Amino acid sequence: MHLRSLSLRNYRVYRSVDLEFPDGLIGIYGANGSGKSTLIEALRWALYGDSRTDKWELRSAGVGDDVRVELVFEHEGNTYDVRRRLKGRNLTPEVEVFLNGQLAAQSVREANAFLARVLGMDQRAFLASVCAQQKELTAFATMLPSDRRRLVLDLLGVSPVERALARVREHGRDARTAATGARAGLPDLGELEAAAVEAQAEGQRAEQADAEAAAAEAEQATALAAAEQATAAAEQAAKALEELRSKAGLARAAAEGHRQEAERHEARAAEADRLGPEIQAAAARVAELATQAAPLEALEQAREQAAARANLATALEEAKGRQRTSERALHNAEADAQGAARLVAARVRAEQSVGELDEQLTAARERHAELSEATGAAANRLQAATEAAEAGADLDPDAPCPTCGQPLGAAAHDELRRRHADELAAATAASAAAVEAKKEAVAAGKALAQRRAELAGLLDQARAAETRAAKATALVEAAGAALEVAAADVAARLRALDHAPDPGFDPDAWNRARQAAAAGQEAALHLAELERQVAQADAERGLAKQALARADQADTRAAALDAEAAALGPADAVLAEARDRQKAATQAATAAHGARSAAAQALAGAARLAEARQGALEAARGQHERVAALEEEAAYLQKLVDLVAGFRLHLVSRLGRRLSVESAALFAELTDHEYQDLVVDPEDYAIRIADAGTEYELSRFSGSENDLASLSLRVAVSLVIAESAGELGLLVLDEVLGALDRERRERMLDALTRLQGRFRQVLLVTHNDEVKDLLPAAIEVRRSPDRTSTAALRG
Repeated sequence: MHLRSLSLRNYRVYRSVDLEFPDGLIGIYGANGSGKSTLIEALRWALYGDSRTDKWELRSAGVGDDVRVELVFEHEGNTYDVRRRLKGRNLTPEVEVFLNGQLAAQSVREANAFLARVLGMDQRAFLASVCAQQKELTAFATMLPSDRRRLVLDLLGVSPVERALARVREHGRDARTAATGARAGLPDLGELEAAAVEAQAEGQRAEQADAEAAAAEAEQATALAAAEQATAAAEQAAKALEELRSKAGLARAAAEGHRQEAERHEARAAEADRLGPEIQAAAARVAELATQAAPLEALEQAREQAAARANLATALEEAKGRQRTSERALHNAEADAQGAARLVAARVRAEQSVGELDEQLTAARERHAELSEATGAAANRLQAATEAAEAGADLDPDAPCPTCGQPLGAAAHDELRRRHADELAAATAASAAAVEAKKEAVAAGKALAQRRAELAGLLDQARAAETRAAKATALVEAAGAALEVAAADVAARLRALDHAPDPGFDPDAWNRARQAAAAGQEAALHLAELERQVAQADAERGLAKQALARADQADTRAAALDAEAAALGPADAVLAEARDRQKAATQAATAAHGARSAAAQALAGAARLAEARQGALEAARGQHERVAALEEEAAYLQKLVDLVAGFRLHLVSRLGRRLSVESAALFAELTDHEYQDLVVDPEDYAIRIADAGTEYELSRFSGSENDLASLSLRVAVSLVIAESAGELGLLVLDEVLGALDRERRERMLDALTRLQGRFRQVLLVTHNDEVKDLLPAAIEVRRSPDRTSTAALRG
């Protein structure tokens, strides 16, 4: 992998950065916190879309534009262009990957998978093989053997195999424990099978007893059905007898009712025969009342004419009221209109007065401005005179003059002080006069403003009165027209009243005639009812004869029904005997049913017992099968443990030998073969340096040898991890120089330069800016006052 260029826009501390990466050793230097590691993190985000924080912290502070990162790199002869962006307010991720200028992937998931396939490693493997930090180099020499071994295995990707081996071992132990515990609690299959057979035999016996009880129940049911049938026939005969007796009783009751009805008809006919005198009196009363009600029609006409004349009188009074109202409105409008000319003149005078006061107020404001300037000038003069007087009071008569440099002398000193005092007095008087004049101008302006406000109020009143007068002038004509209409209405009402003569209506006579008419109607109705009753007497006698004939017929039917009932015989006794036989049959059937229920319950209990014992037997067989499966799984997991342990041993042994060979070769190259060999322990990955046939711990050597040995092991780890990724051309070393002095830094840089034979590009991140003069190319990172950073390649 060979980096070509990196472009950042609004990415963390970088607002805008464009970098080109040359081949060889490239330094990235700058102060701590300036953003050096951010450049390396931008490579990680461009390739895998991942960062150490969430996306909300990737955008530069204080900006709202999109986050953009573009990385161009070469790999195995192809050129790849990765363009990632966080877009809009919600920072929606977008990505495009171009292969040799052609779009190869576009969605985030598709792009991440495509780049992982191109590089041949996931993010963890990429970081482990490409990026090395000082803390890892220091850890190789200082940490405990178990911790150092865990760190190397994590970098090499072997730790997942160890974790898998631990999980398989744990699962195997759990399977063996479960199988052993299950085996101890297994039931005896022989006993359960015998119990199941016994329960099946008991069920067969209960089934036979249930069949016998069912046959007995059916026999008793047949006997009960015959008894119920006999009882039903007896009940039907008894019911027929009861119905005949009931019908006979009803016929005799009907005959009695018909006789009573005949008696009522005879009584009404006799009563009608006695109504003759009452009918004559009623006819005389009807004739008398008709005579009294005869004048009612003429009285009704007179009442209607009197009501019409009263309505005309009322309308006349209302018209006179409207006429008086119109006269008052005309009078008021004429009064308001008479003062219109006077009000116009008053309004004009008020407007002239307000205009004059406005001119006076303008002049007063100008005068106030002039006096304000004069007051300010007088105050400045007073301040200058005061300062001059104070300065003159402090002068020494024997001191040289501050203006000409000659000695003042007593006389000149006194003259100078006198002039200052005169000027101070004059300035004080002028300032007081200016202040007093300004106060007078302010008072005069306020008086003019108050007078102007009063006149403005009077002007508003005059204008309102003028408006009312103008409206009143328009109302005079309308009020005159309304008065003419009202007068015409009054005249018309008077003429109508004159043409309506008084009919001389008598209310008392009208009431008496109306009451007589109402009483006559009631008397006529009473007379008609009496006459109807007399005419109904013959009909009542005919109805009485018919009722007696029906009574005779009802007696005949009752005698016939009694004879028919006597022919049925003792049906009541036969019914009682049938019911006794049915009761006995019911008891026997109930007993048979109880026996059948008991047999059915026994059969059900036997079936449940057989089912439970069969279920227990099946469950026991299932337990035996599960125990066998657990034991089989435990054996399989033990085989898997052996296989994974063997694979781990083979992998660690192969990687250990590979690390030892690569580390020794790199160490010899970095130290120019100064030492015999570099030995890496295959168990705990401890580093020892062989010199003159003897292996020594790192603590025997200087810090630079320690750093070179640790660097050799770390780079060897990167080489081993990247073997599966094909071409390897990039190595990033983050702060590996540590706190080395200048001589050791130069020696380390010389050693890193030699790594160019294995790596096409080596990026060295450091906060020491002295390395820029020792490197063929360097990227300088600077922090700006606005808390942003810039990065540029220095040749």
